[in-house]
Amino acid sequence: MELTEGRLIVLEGLVNELMKPSPEEEKVQSFLKEAGLNDPKDPLARIHAVLDALRFEHPDKEIEIC
Repeated sequence: MELTEGRLIVLEGLVNELMKPSPEEEKVQSFLKEAGLNDPKDPLARIHAVLDALRFEHPDKEIEIC
């Protein structure tokens, strides 16, 4: 799925919600659906799905974290 400005805003909202100590499940579900992502239920898998959706510039290149 293409990363448009609207989708980027939705993914940002999703990240903000997931980073809360107690994310509201209804909001998470809504953001996931709007972003076109499946819900893996596992908190780490959810973050991974968001990061994968954001990796648009070089999808085949590993990102090096310093």
